[in-house]
Amino acid sequence: MDSVARLGAEIIASWSELKDDIDTPPVPPGELDGQPAFTTVSNYQRGQLLWINRLSASARSQLAFGFDLVGETGRDDGIVDLGFVQLPIPMICSATPSRVSWNGAVTGQRA
Repeated sequence: MDSVARLGAEIIASWSELKDDIDTPPVPPGELDGQPAFTTVSNYQRGQLLWINRLSASARSQLAFGFDLVGETGRDDGIVDLGFVQLPIPMICSATPSRVSWNGAVTGQRA
């Protein structure tokens, strides 16, 4: 029987980036109920750092704990062109959410 506690750690980092530049023509009435022309230029980034620790106290019990750090930022600039309006309508959205979460779990088996 192995009575030595074992500790393992894992760090996972990820980064993603999405950029779009879309120019959609109008859809005339009668086709999907009509749709105005619009453009959109978007830029979105997301980074994540995940740290997981596992402690095996015995062959039957294990403790896992760690944290997850996520940061996001994004912006979407666009214009809706209704056709009959001389001035296009701007659409501007931005977001910068972030979060940190701690997690833990204990598992075990009966003898």
